[in-house]
Amino acid sequence: MTDEIPSDFLLDDADTDMLEEQRAAIDAQAASLLAQAWPDLLSDQAPPAVIETVAERIRVGIGSWPGDYFAPEFAEGLPPHADAREVWIDCAASTISPLDDPSEERGLDVEESALLASTVHADWLALVLGVVRRGVGAELTGTRAVADLLAMDELEGEVEDLDALESHFSSLVSMMMPRWQALGALDEQGRLSELGLWGLPRALHVVWDDPQSGEL
Repeated sequence: MTDEIPSDFLLDDADTDMLEEQRAAIDAQAASLLAQAWPDLLSDQAPPAVIETVAERIRVGIGSWPGDYFAPEFAEGLPPHADAREVWIDCAASTISPLDDPSEERGLDVEESALLASTVHADWLALVLGVVRRGVGAELTGTRAVADLLAMDELEGEVEDLDALESHFSSLVSMMMPRWQALGALDEQGRLSELGLWGLPRALHVVWDDPQSGEL
């Protein structure tokens, strides 16, 4: 028999609404910071032509790892005239914030779910903005992500434990690597592609700014 949760620890509707409002405000602030730091993401720049091939490859790859991760994006199939840009952005956004989906739909284990839950806005800014600022061909590693974070003038505060931070980023990179490679955002060596340069900042912005995306 499990112990009952003390009433002091239960959130009522007002508390939940307040937390959601606070989360939305933080998301909006982060989206604004990202747009200011990387203005190209709000431009009408066309994605690299390879996006059409990648979107179809993702759809065909469902049924095996890592394609299965993106299965929820194709739950109703891929319409004949589906916009590859929208499909790609949705898939990329799902790698950053899939927590509105049951874990079993994404194949996330407890550790992966906990890792995503512990990754804050500043971490994503450092990971995504850091690598795109270094340009096509830049390596994505935990060590480089820490260096990118420390070099970001947009972020304030001090890092108390560099070893713990690097361990966190290394785990995050290990989790993102196969998914972002499947999306063509990184090449086989884990280096940023032209598609990743175009799309990763846009996907991150959608996570924080899209009013239709919920947690995504």
